[in-house]
Amino acid sequence: TYGISRDITERKRAETLLHESQVRLRLLVDHAPAALAMFDREMRYLEVSQRWRDDYSLSARDIIGLSHYDVFPEVPESWKAVHRRAMLGETISADNDRFERLDGNVQWLRWEVRPWLRSDGEIGGIVFFAEDISQRKAADLELRRRNQELEHFNRAATERELRMIALKREVNDMARAAGLPSRYDISFADVIDDQSAA
Repeated sequence: TYGISRDITERKRAETLLHESQVRLRLLVDHAPAALAMFDREMRYLEVSQRWRDDYSLSARDIIGLSHYDVFPEVPESWKAVHRRAMLGETISADNDRFERLDGNVQWLRWEVRPWLRSDGEIGGIVFFAEDISQRKAADLELRRRNQELEHFNRAATERELRMIALKREVNDMARAAGLPSRYDISFADVIDDQSAA
């Protein structure tokens, strides 16, 4: 009888390091504060953060291995073109992009798409980082609407006040023509007129 033995310590150490690296990557992706998804060259999901699942209402679905375009058939052609450009090595981003969902809801997104490289240096797919800025966008639109209302009110109030001053001037002019004292003190308006003229 004879036996053959081989030292597999290095292989076991490499497997352990690989496993630890995968666990760290999974933790990083799962707990990333931004929505994050990693795709292969066919736009199939490889990794996805919990934030991605939450932001896009995907918590109940197992999407790993599925095509992004099957999960989101409403992805516009312009975004597909961005994905193709990123697959060629380009990093592309947008700060304020509209995404209309199939159910009619609209999400406003800030996003970045960049390629990721395999160990041989070739592009293996893309990584998509996104932030749902819908609430911020809604607040901004509401603030803009309220500012417009305030400007409209201010303009109406100013025009009304200017008409009142003009009427008071007419009444004062008629009183002076009749030999009576001016009825209204509008000296403040004369000061404003002098400042405007200067």
